[in-house]
Amino acid sequence: MLSLLKLSAPVAVQDSVNKSTSNNDNSSPSHDDNQISDDEIDTRPLNATELSLWNSLKSSATPVASATSPVQTPTRPTPSTPVSKALLKKNKTTNDPNDKRDFLFGGLAPDLRVQLQLDDVAQYSVTDMKTAARISHFLMTLPGLSPDSVVTDATACVGGNTASFCTFFRYVQAVEIDATRFQMLVHNLHAVMSYVNAQCFCANYVDVVECFGQDVVFVDPPWGGPEYRSRSTVDLFLGDTPLADVCERLVGRTQYVVIKVPENFDLDKLTRHVSGTVGYVASFRKMGLVVVDYRFVSPVHSDDQDLLASKFYS
Repeated sequence: MLSLLKLSAPVAVQDSVNKSTSNNDNSSPSHDDNQISDDEIDTRPLNATELSLWNSLKSSATPVASATSPVQTPTRPTPSTPVSKALLKKNKTTNDPNDKRDFLFGGLAPDLRVQLQLDDVAQYSVTDMKTAARISHFLMTLPGLSPDSVVTDATACVGGNTASFCTFFRYVQAVEIDATRFQMLVHNLHAVMSYVNAQCFCANYVDVVECFGQDVVFVDPPWGGPEYRSRSTVDLFLGDTPLADVCERLVGRTQYVVIKVPENFDLDKLTRHVSGTVGYVASFRKMGLVVVDYRFVSPVHSDDQDLLASKFYS
């Protein structure tokens, strides 16, 4: 499984720095009462366990095969001329209705925002900064989690949630399956926002579930396109793998699995098929968070896995 990983270049750890100081120059307008700002936290060098994981992944990894289609370019290149003062007064960098960076990353300073890379998929699937901050703040309230916790973002895309996790938590592991969006993820996190506490991996998370240790795994699976709204209930997958299967493979490897779901997600089905305690948080607009608590669940021996699988999918 490790051979499927493609790693981003290691980033040197700097004491007490999570973001570039240019982020602190952001002069964006005040947020409404629901806005949760991303307060900076201190970072420290990786411990021995994390360094061992990194070294083993690095030594075993091989590059992902080149895409059969040409690499997509960002939706809009970085402008060569300064943004107009009229736009800056509105905390905007463009009037292009198809460019959603001002909406998705409105908390970033304009000079950083225009450098972000997104493709067409990311424009409509990335979590905006306000919602991402609320999700991170919620994770911080889970028993046993703290700013010192390790987070894995299993579906990182170009870094919407990942960037927020980097602000709230000490160390973040970001996994993205698409090679183009993986390069954008690395660019956005390291080159633009200058986070030093994140490591990016290009892989199908289903193939590398067992490669990581962490305190919480965050999953933002595809919802099935606009058609999901017309269904009474929606069952979610990572590729062809049911989320329940992904969750159960994490027993003994994480305290929690947190899943971003639509309001019509089939919660009862997931609850029947996982061994952890399932909770649901509905205080988000047009979405919810499912929390699977595995703190008190013992790993299943391999001899029993076939029996469990037959129970899940019967």
